[in-house]
Amino acid sequence: MHVTSEIRENSLFLRAHIDASDDLLWSYLSTAEGLACWQADTVEGDIQTGSFSLRWPELGARLDLTVAEIERGRCLVLRAGGTSLSLLVQDGCVELQHRGLDDDDDLIGFESSWLTALALLGLSATRHPRAPRSVNWFFAPVPISADLLHCYFTESTALATWLGNTSSDLSAGNPYRMEVFGGQSISGDVLYSKRDVCLHVSDWNDGALAMRSLPGPDNGRIAALGISTWRTHAPKETAPTLEGALRRLSTATQSRE
Repeated sequence: MHVTSEIRENSLFLRAHIDASDDLLWSYLSTAEGLACWQADTVEGDIQTGSFSLRWPELGARLDLTVAEIERGRCLVLRAGGTSLSLLVQDGCVELQHRGLDDDDDLIGFESSWLTALALLGLSATRHPRAPRSVNWFFAPVPISADLLHCYFTESTALATWLGNTSSDLSAGNPYRMEVFGGQSISGDVLYSKRDVCLHVSDWNDGALAMRSLPGPDNGRIAALGISTWRTHAPKETAPTLEGALRRLSTATQSRE
C-alpha cells in the first residue's frame, strides 16, 4: 500500500492506494461494520439514520459524526462541529480530507493517527476482507516527549530496553523480526513508522500491533499498544507480555527525568 499525506491550512490531505475493489473499499468507509475494521474500535449508526458514533472504549474516547453529503459508492462527507471529514474512493484509491482543525490542534498527531488507521485499512481490506476486527489496548504514562517516545518505538537499541530484540530499526516498508521479551517471536512488515508505528504481525494470522503516542499529563505522553486481529485472537500470552513491556518502558523513561 502506498500512502501520501500533506498538512496545509489546518487541514489534512491523505491518499492511500489499496489493492482492493472500490465496492469493498466503499463498504469500509460507509458502514459501521467497515469503519470498525480500521478506524474506531466500535462504531454505531449508518447512512440511513444520517449519523455515526465512533468509540474507543478503552481510551475513554467518543466522536459523534453526522452525514453531510453522500455520493453512493464514491464519496461521503461527515461533520462534527466545525470540522469535516471527506472520504472518497476511486480506482483502488482512498482519499481522506480532514478540514477545520484549530490552530492549537496537534496536526502531526492527527496525521499520524490517520496514517496508522489507513495502514489498518489496507491490511484489513487485502488480508481479511469483510472480517470483523478484535482490538485490545494497553497503556502506560511516560514523562518524555513525542520525539523521544518515537525513538523507543523504532530504534533497535531502545526497543531492547523494553519490548524485544531486533536486528535493525523499524522503518516503514521494510520487513522485521523481533524476539519479544517473554518468549514470543513476531515478524512481518512495518506498515507505518512516523510518530506512531504500525506493524503487520504475520504470527497473529496477519494481525497488527500499533504503538501509539498519545497526549499525557504534565507535557508527557501516554504509550499505547494496540493489538488488532481479524478472524482469530493473538496468543493468550500476548497480553501479559505487552503489560510487562510497558512497565519496563515506564521504568526506563522515568530514569531519564
